Amino acid sequence: MHALVNGVAAAMGMGGRVTVVPFVRGGGGGEGAAAVRGLTGCTGYPAGAFRGGEGGDVLALDQALMARPVALVATIAHMLGHLRLVGQHGAPVQRAIREHLIEVHAVYTGFGIFGANAAVDVEVDPRANTRAAGSLGLSQGRARFHHCGYLTEEVHGYALACFAFMRGESRPQWLKHLDTNPRAYTRQGLAYLAQHPAERLLAIRADIVPRTGAQTPDVS
Repeated sequence: MHALVNGVAAAMGMGGRVTVVPFVRGGGGGEGAAAVRGLTGCTGYPAGAFRGGEGGDVLALDQALMARPVALVATIAHMLGHLRLVGQHGAPVQRAIREHLIEVHAVYTGFGIFGANAAVDVEVDPRANTRAAGSLGLSQGRARFHHCGYLTEEVHGYALACFAFMRGESRPQWLKHLDTNPRAYTRQGLAYLAQHPAERLLAIRADIVPRTGAQTPDVS
């Protein structure tokens, strides 16, 4: 886990090492971990929490995420985004804007596929034989749906399309790694951008980039 976290941090351009500690659930999801260890949690990623400061960067992760590796990497990327943007560059004070900005940050540091695929994660029993169960009239276990993050699959797809467009990729090879819905939304976004001049993308970009200077946000 330590190697994975620090590998993602290095890919994001973060200097120094990040300490990884077990996630302690205190009855309030991410906020529970914050109460126990002085860490800050996120409602969109309830299996992780973070803390930055003079004592060094710390990430708390729920070991249960090991069974869902895509959600694990998405959680790590989001938590590190908090540490990088809030600690190093400043980020908007308003919580909703800050969380969305950090989601987009993950896309533009190369981890958008994980966030897009983890936005809606369907978990089924790998031992189940649904065809046999149906033919015998047996009840089938319901699939479990996990939701991560603050962006929908559609918004993730458009963010990835903008990322590809700005890199000059009209048919990015990495599309094959996206789940069905995010891949379709990314293709729709690319088709839209192909029909508009580059100035259109710059206008969109200008609308979402905060115009205020760096501030010290309340990350409680």
